[in-house]
Amino acid sequence: MKNNIKAFELDKLYQKHKDYVYELVSQNLIYSEEYLNVLFKQYEGTLFSSREDLLRIVHGNYFDEELLINRPLAKLASDIQLQFEVN
Repeated sequence: MKNNIKAFELDKLYQKHKDYVYELVSQNLIYSEEYLNVLFKQYEGTLFSSREDLLRIVHGNYFDEELLINRPLAKLASDIQLQFEVN
């Protein structure tokens, strides 16, 4: 991941999206691991068919490397998620 950030100068790009990064960080603070587990248990099989569905809906983005091309700024969101170790 660090090689990608350096190679593509993602730090510079990410600085242009500070408001989005702020929202992503806020989401990670609001949706703690414990709270995500509660949501998943409560809605598994109705709203969420998998843990990945839960994360995609709550955070509004894909986190699977192969699906990052499906949404704008998905790589940025994925990098932020990795910093919080939400998987």
